[in-house]
Amino acid sequence: MAQRVKSVSSYFASSQPSCIAAVPTDSEHLIIGTYSLEKIPGCDFSDDDSDDENEEACRQEEGDAGERRQNRFGELLMWRSDGVQQLMYFNCGILDIAFSPHDPDRMYAATSTGRILYLRVRRNKRSMIAMEGFDMFMVVEIQVFKTNILILDLEFHPIHKNIVGITTSTGSISLLNIQGLDDPAIDSTIPMYRPTTPAFTITIAELYRTTLEAWTLTFAPNGSALYFGSDDSTLGTAPLQPASRLFFTPAAPDPHPDIVGPHRLSQRRFAKQNPVLTAQTTSLLSAPASVISRTHTAGVTSILPLHAQGPNSILLTGSYDDRIRVVRPSRKPVARTLAERDLGGGVWRLKMIEQEGGGVDERRWLVLVACMFAGAKVVEVRCKDWRQAVEGQGEGDGGFEIAVVAEFTEHESMCYGAEVVKSEQEKKVEGRGREVVSTSFYDKMVAAWEFGGREGSSDVEEEVDEVEEGDEDEEGDVEEEGDKDEDEGVDKP
Repeated sequence: MAQRVKSVSSYFASSQPSCIAAVPTDSEHLIIGTYSLEKIPGCDFSDDDSDDENEEACRQEEGDAGERRQNRFGELLMWRSDGVQQLMYFNCGILDIAFSPHDPDRMYAATSTGRILYLRVRRNKRSMIAMEGFDMFMVVEIQVFKTNILILDLEFHPIHKNIVGITTSTGSISLLNIQGLDDPAIDSTIPMYRPTTPAFTITIAELYRTTLEAWTLTFAPNGSALYFGSDDSTLGTAPLQPASRLFFTPAAPDPHPDIVGPHRLSQRRFAKQNPVLTAQTTSLLSAPASVISRTHTAGVTSILPLHAQGPNSILLTGSYDDRIRVVRPSRKPVARTLAERDLGGGVWRLKMIEQEGGGVDERRWLVLVACMFAGAKVVEVRCKDWRQAVEGQGEGDGGFEIAVVAEFTEHESMCYGAEVVKSEQEKKVEGRGREVVSTSFYDKMVAAWEFGGREGSSDVEEEVDEVEEGDEDEEGDVEEEGDKDEDEGVDKP
């Protein structure tokens, strides 16, 4: 029986929330990124109108995206239990935010204009922010791609502090090596663009390119692989060299097709950025990247590794086809779906809440899911025989099961973000009295709600019967890409 929970509090942002992340140094505070579109009146030109006098006025600031007829803008907001406050406003949409596991004050934001924003978020008792105790400030804007390219997902390498994985609207799955931002001259006490600030260098290596938008990526916890998903229904694996052997060797003569040209870095805010370099992919991969396309019937939008040691990875995946799946992508001769459940909405984001078990027998994971039009849910994934699941002997699949534990359905538009709030008390008692903040896009809602883990919710509206899937398809019985259901991602930037 799934618990249908009610909001404890709710607020409405000034623009559409697209992503959310807890502040590592204090997870009672959350950072929310927003993304909004604003049409430019009177702009109705095509690439053939290059002589039109007002074309440049309609184009965005750098002018790469001549086809655009809309301005994108975004904000970074801070949430805590007593409200939401705007911290920063940008002339680009914020599509993803990530904190560094190596430096918890460092935050990168992926944008709609091909750049990464490097910000620092840290405690400061003298902060001027109304939500006392925190400062957020811009360190530098990093222009990686042409401004008509959206960076859709971003994640720090778990071992190598200077490497970041990114995906783009052009289907690129790439690694960035950003050197020079650890220089002592680049610090919170030194305003950016001072003459003494050293230049930094970016080297990019494209590991794979899909045919449509690359929505998501994630690293194996030990850095041994990069997993990625695309709108063309593919789930990919890029085996990586150990962190100590990830060398970004310059490639010649062909640059990455999407990177920004040197002439675009002449503006003041990029004065300290060297031109983006292209690296050879072969020096980063331990084997060629591979993809599978027969386990999902629509775009792959989220990936959470359950096991990523050795060749038999086990992944929890989400898709525009409304299904959450446990997938073993590398099992020969074909990948296998070990379990799946229809959640009623596109599975946009997956976040681990907790996991139990470390032996060869039963294991359990509690996962928070942003389900687009179906709101936010908490699901429990169980494996009855972990050794069988990992080794994949014969037809054994480990007896995986997926159940919905709780669901929040007050959102009136697409839920793209959900995050767990951990108070000090909740950290001591795992799985009980959990507070969650989830967001929805068009109605701009930011809602806080609670679920009670295994003991029941403290604010339950009603219990909802679970309906088991009785007609799950075999892995090979999927639709061709051209027959995919119309998905909910058409409204996603």
